[in-house]
Amino acid sequence: MKPHLFLFLTLFLVSLLVPKPASAEEEFSTSYFVNYDLTKPDDNVDFQVTVVNLTNKAYIREYTLNIAAGNPQNIKATDKNGALAPWVENTAGTTKIKTTFNDKIVGKGAYRDWHIFYTDESVGKKNGLVWNINVPKFKDVPTLTSYAVKLTIPESFGPEIYSSPIAKKIERVDDRRTYYYEGEALKNSGALLSFGNYQLYEFKLKYHLKNPNLFPSEVKITLPPDIRGEQEIYISKVDPAPAKVQEDPDGNYSAVYRLTGNREKIVEVEGLARVTHPKRNFTASGMISEIPKNLIDSYTRNQPYWETDDPQVTEIIKQVNRSGTTVSQTALALFNYTSENLKYNKDRINKNLTRYGAKKALQNKNDAVCMEFADVLTTLLRAAGIPAQVLEGYAFTEDEKSRPVIGDVLHSWVRFYDPRFGWISVDPTWASTSGLDYFSRLDTNHLVFAIKGTSSVSPYPAGAYKISPSQTGDIKVGLKKENIQFPKENIEMGLTVDTNFFTNLLSPKLNLLIINKGGTAIFDGRVNFSSNKADVSPKGLKIGNLPPYGEKKIALDLRSSMFKTFGDISLTVNLGYTNFDGEFKNRKWEKNTYIASNLTFLILTPGILLVIGLWGYFFLKDQQSFLRK
Repeated sequence: MKPHLFLFLTLFLVSLLVPKPASAEEEFSTSYFVNYDLTKPDDNVDFQVTVVNLTNKAYIREYTLNIAAGNPQNIKATDKNGALAPWVENTAGTTKIKTTFNDKIVGKGAYRDWHIFYTDESVGKKNGLVWNINVPKFKDVPTLTSYAVKLTIPESFGPEIYSSPIAKKIERVDDRRTYYYEGEALKNSGALLSFGNYQLYEFKLKYHLKNPNLFPSEVKITLPPDIRGEQEIYISKVDPAPAKVQEDPDGNYSAVYRLTGNREKIVEVEGLARVTHPKRNFTASGMISEIPKNLIDSYTRNQPYWETDDPQVTEIIKQVNRSGTTVSQTALALFNYTSENLKYNKDRINKNLTRYGAKKALQNKNDAVCMEFADVLTTLLRAAGIPAQVLEGYAFTEDEKSRPVIGDVLHSWVRFYDPRFGWISVDPTWASTSGLDYFSRLDTNHLVFAIKGTSSVSPYPAGAYKISPSQTGDIKVGLKKENIQFPKENIEMGLTVDTNFFTNLLSPKLNLLIINKGGTAIFDGRVNFSSNKADVSPKGLKIGNLPPYGEKKIALDLRSSMFKTFGDISLTVNLGYTNFDGEFKNRKWEKNTYIASNLTFLILTPGILLVIGLWGYFFLKDQQSFLRK
């Protein structure tokens, strides 16, 4: 749990001019300057408080600092006169630090400032491979007029993954980096930062399948997908093995199972996910007119839960959307509308949670959970002509008030398409509940299980495959503390000859099977073929992406001159592809097989036809003799 600090200012107002004290807001202004130095083993928090008298009517005698969560140790306090003696109490996970002042500072414009020092190792916490830092907000302190933070971290924390709000200044000196924050954004939402190269998750998923029918049927489950540049998947176990694994148009990996009638099956899937999110520069955003037509056709359509033709949706687009703006500018306006107008209602989180869809959510703006935030933003984006999808999956959170999840830690968020950047993931729910920026940047706490785009209803993410609503524990996700290199791609090839005599008569046919036997996908695959004794058709083709445990079947024709003998032939297959990191790879196979010659077919065929003809002749002759008798 990140430290969340709550200040309670106990003001004893001593009347100097009038018998009745005024409110603290009228009597004082308060400034906070907090220095977090995570390069120091001790006294890594220095909290400086300055209180200014606004009138001649009162002075401050006591101050209480409440620290909810965290683990403050070695607490000290000082002012200009030297050391103070703070009173410390720990109750119900909260540390109270009360300081009493002996002198009286009075007079308009007079001020008192003092420091509270302590050591708290939880200020910067490493979760898995990522360092997370949470700077508290103070929007509920009525006298607060100024709030600033100085945060120093060692460079060993790694590159910045996420930072919200944007720091006023960043300094790098030797082996440390310092961030400076101030302003209303810091006061209202605090600051959240994360550092590292990526987050590494270990997942164990269960899918409960059932075929209630009498006849056999196919059932599909959705495996966690790869998302180029954001999420890399390694699947180490799928038990039992599926009949096949396919990639759908949205990029999901669908494992297909064939179930006999009235049968149940539990599928267990295990693996690793490496998640990161690159920085974005929206100044180079493209225009809607630059978006490919096929994406417009597929991902802006009206669908159940995404009612783009609803009059309220149309009216919002008119109010928010401005002509001439870029895709990302329009998307940001719709994102802000969604996160500012919908209100999260945690009371809806129960076993009977139902999905509203955009139309009903806009009619019940104070009754939303993440599904409604995602559906509304997706609908608004589509209505504005911007391709959009809903992402569903696991969300890592240590603060469910600011970053809530539902069910088995499931969460929903959105991605939209910008022609200059591709697909961009954003989270309107957490932007609304935390006040932080989840549009310009996305953290590594989002792990996608399923992408809904061509359909608003399917596919279902892991955790949604239940025979009984009471089933729990289908999702187990943990953070790996040590880096693990994913195994390399494991691609194999099989080759068979078509045994159909007539189809092989003049143009023998081969069946090529490219199999991904490893747990990592390959991307942008292309194969080329050649043979030592014949022309191969096709000479090459694109096979696209091959998911873990997926396969691609290719039919090949061999063509040669009429009287050229095939016999033993050699087929050469070249497979070029890229891995997740975009590195080009090339694999080459040479397979030998035997194919009878065309000449053999030409010699055998007349003989076979002659035998068939003679048999037919004598068969008919016998039939005629029988009838005459």
